[in-house]
Amino acid sequence: MKTMTTSAASSQSTAVLAKDALERNIPCVAKQNIVVILPGSCYYTLKETYKKLEKYYNLILVGHSCAGNGYDRYPPFWATGTNDLNLIDMTTNDEVFNPITGQTELGIEKRIRNILETTDVHCIVCGSRGGQVVIPTLWGLGIDIPSVVLNGGCINSPCTSKYPSSRVVLATFGKDYFPTKNPQISINAMYKHQSLKGTILAHFCYQNHRPDDKYFSIVLPYLVDAAINDSTIKLNDIFANGNLAGSGFAVTIN
Repeated sequence: MKTMTTSAASSQSTAVLAKDALERNIPCVAKQNIVVILPGSCYYTLKETYKKLEKYYNLILVGHSCAGNGYDRYPPFWATGTNDLNLIDMTTNDEVFNPITGQTELGIEKRIRNILETTDVHCIVCGSRGGQVVIPTLWGLGIDIPSVVLNGGCINSPCTSKYPSSRVVLATFGKDYFPTKNPQISINAMYKHQSLKGTILAHFCYQNHRPDDKYFSIVLPYLVDAAINDSTIKLNDIFANGNLAGSGFAVTIN
């Protein structure tokens, strides 16, 4: 029988945050490599979050973010999608044009495979449309790396044809506009797909589609740690203790 483990969540303000709380539990390992899929990741807006993540990991940026322009658009089977260049093309094409730099760059899959020829990639971080379109497309192409999917967009995405054998950590937000704002939707999908056995769901009750930068700067390194080390022990600790207690919960489908 499948079991679910959870830490209790209770209502509590997260306005006051423990300074450098993550340093209590996350060891400073030799810089492991984290690929950040730029479209949908909020890399340029969650500046404190990614600065904190970079303190512990080597970040490798792939793709480009310019929502609604060039390749950074939903595919045609989305209500707001287009038959023209879109995120699937950004992922699968060998080369794509970046309208921000005015230069041609490698497509996301090719860039990751080139990276894997010379170094290890320990985790992929993506969010929003990157989690709906890009990461499921990569999984379908055989990219099998532990992944943190902010907003949980891969759940029930039409782009998701298969899940990886590596650990997947879904981070969902209670005030999101994605259906995953209801954690039961994610839990039901996790039980439905046998390949999602072992998936971690971390639900943050009071966060919006774009989470608070100061709050998430503490949280994201724990999510990456959970994906790499197949463990929710440290993640559950922040939900149970200190100033982040009661702001969410974590479950693992076994």
